Amino acid sequence: KPDCLPVQDCEGSEWSEWSSCSKSCGPGQTFRTREITKQARNGGKGCDGGLHEVAKCLEADCEKKVDCEWGDWDKWSSCSSSSGIGQHMRHRALKRRPAGGGKPCDPTVLSEVAACGKPAHPDVDCAFSSWEPWGSCEGTCSGAFAMRSRHVSRQPEGRGHLCRGALQQSKKCIPKECQVSPVDCAFSSWSRWGSCSDKCNGRQARSRSVDTMPANGGKPCADSTQQVKAC
Repeated sequence: KPDCLPVQDCEGSEWSEWSSCSKSCGPGQTFRTREITKQARNGGKGCDGGLHEVAKCLEADCEKKVDCEWGDWDKWSSCSSSSGIGQHMRHRALKRRPAGGGKPCDPTVLSEVAACGKPAHPDVDCAFSSWEPWGSCEGTCSGAFAMRSRHVSRQPEGRGHLCRGALQQSKKCIPKECQVSPVDCAFSSWSRWGSCSDKCNGRQARSRSVDTMPANGGKPCADSTQQVKAC
């Protein structure tokens, strides 16, 4: 046995200030550290807890939430027929696009068709053309949409049925450049335990590092990167 010496408990420094957030907006990472200032000796109590802590941080939202908003309706167009039942239309445009996860606009209210004029013979039903292919996805990663349209290919005559339905449609979509998968935080493997700091009641430590930082909404780093145990 070693000669009897004064018992010395392990002592650690105060935690450092938290580091700056790893991102200026959106979820990021921050860390703080401390050191062992006195090693335990001669049967003294060892230090508890890690020497490195990682936590979540959020400086600010990256984009303000804005809901979609339609403009006012245009005036009705002239009637398509001067001697029978016809059609007239009205339109409205987007006043403000959605952003920051805001609500999209109703996809069926870009244009309206209504009957006008007086019945005439012969009776012919109104008919729509086929829908055109969906257009390209336009907008931001937090709010984008694609549009398609059709037109009235045949006007009603006499007592023919009127066309009822939208001439344009929109749907929510995700631009190609925004179609990315979330990446979770990943640590490296633990290093080997270091040598014992003392023959009697020493401490030894091991560590690991962050190999992959989280991205695209992936899980953040939440565990310690250093461990200490008695030896």
